[in-house]
Amino acid sequence: MIRVPLRRIGKRGREWQAVWRRVKPELEHAGVTRCEFGFEGCTHGLFLTPAHSLKRRNCVTEELLAEVAIACQSCHEKLELMLESEMAKHVLAAIAARS
Repeated sequence: MIRVPLRRIGKRGREWQAVWRRVKPELEHAGVTRCEFGFEGCTHGLFLTPAHSLKRRNCVTEELLAEVAIACQSCHEKLELMLESEMAKHVLAAIAARS
C-alpha cells in the first residue's frame, strides 16, 4: 500500500477553523451540547457536528459560516439531503429556539 500525503488545508478551511474556534465556546457557554434537531434516528449527544444554514460551499461570509446549529451525525445527514432552502429553515429555527 502506498501512502499518499494529505492535502494541505486551504484558505476557506482556515477561515472555517478560525470561526469555529470562536463559535464553539459560545455554544458551550449557552448550554448547547446536544443535537438541536431530534429527527427520527437522532442519537442526541453522540457524534455532534456543526450544521450550517447553507451548504458550506455557499457560506461566503464569516457571518454565514458562524450561523450553525449542533446536529448529531444522523440528523446532519438528513439535513444534507434536504434542499438548501429547507435546510436553512430548520437550522435557523434551531438557532431561534435557543434564545
